[in-house]
Amino acid sequence: MKKKICLFIPYFGKLPNYFPLWLKSVAYNRNINFFIVTDINMGKYNIPDNVFIKNQSFDDFKNTIQKLFNFEICLDSPYKLVDFKPAYGYIFQNEIQKFGADYWGYCDVDIIFGNIEKYLNKISFYEIDYEKVGQHGHFMVYKNTDRMKMLFSQGKKVDSALDYKKVFSQKYIFHFDETAGIDIISHHFNIYEKSLYGNLELSSEKRDKILESFYFSDVLPYYSNFISEKNEIIDSSWQYFEWEKGCLKQKYCFENGEYFERESMYAHLQKRSMEYNLNINEDLFLIFPNQITNDKRSIIDTKKNYEKFTEHSIIDWRVKVIYRLVPSIFLNKKQKFNKGFFRMIDKWDKEIDLESRK
Repeated sequence: MKKKICLFIPYFGKLPNYFPLWLKSVAYNRNINFFIVTDINMGKYNIPDNVFIKNQSFDDFKNTIQKLFNFEICLDSPYKLVDFKPAYGYIFQNEIQKFGADYWGYCDVDIIFGNIEKYLNKISFYEIDYEKVGQHGHFMVYKNTDRMKMLFSQGKKVDSALDYKKVFSQKYIFHFDETAGIDIISHHFNIYEKSLYGNLELSSEKRDKILESFYFSDVLPYYSNFISEKNEIIDSSWQYFEWEKGCLKQKYCFENGEYFERESMYAHLQKRSMEYNLNINEDLFLIFPNQITNDKRSIIDTKKNYEKFTEHSIIDWRVKVIYRLVPSIFLNKKQKFNKGFFRMIDKWDKEIDLESRK
């Protein structure tokens, strides 16, 4: 029996220039519904039947959320919504009921999807009664139960830093939607969940098996070329993606001249500017580190040719600091940094997001 899934995407500001490809990749996942709340006029886009649009200003949406809580929330920018994602089951409970969804969740729009159901079948999603699938804010689904709708409100029982009232009422970004927030809470309460990561303990000699075990590609924002999170253990000189009729493949070339490809559930192109030059009506396109095209002549077979697709990929220095330096600070407890440093990091993170929406 198929389980109905509805993913919620409140998004305000400018969309990525490759948003038509997001819609095209979503259209091939016709058994999953996507509900977008936005202040953007969607009239120029070809909206698939499984995408539902609710036009609403950011302030009105903020007021909608505020009415659900008896304390003052802080939602001063669209980026702060990442902290409210685990509460979408509560915030959108009327919509979930209308869709008759068995599962609700969230995803991002800086994603190109492959065949989602194929990977849900790999983890026996339709046979096993998971309460939660995924561990990142760019794609996560929850079972539509009262326990999972209100899981976000149980953080204080785990750690005072995970108290949703603190998270929702402060302006700082807590990344409550994934590993630093809701995942910690779900582990504490023994939520029956399934990760979309593979076995990272495999040796380098089993490289192909490692690659096959990753169900998605979370492209790291601080490299000019494509290197996926957790794939840093793979000695690949370059990568690119090929999407064709709903199938997304990640292609690797290694230093010894070997090639390898694997199918992927989705590619997350976070904080990455892309040149967009293609005919949206065609059924095949290629994703390089700085551009998306369906010109088959752009298919590359040498590292030399590949370099011209990365040489103009400019990575914001603030991104490098946030994603490379900050995690090491948390891991090295000997280093002491004052609150002003973290306020600066939070400010950069918001600035980068705001600039991408202009």
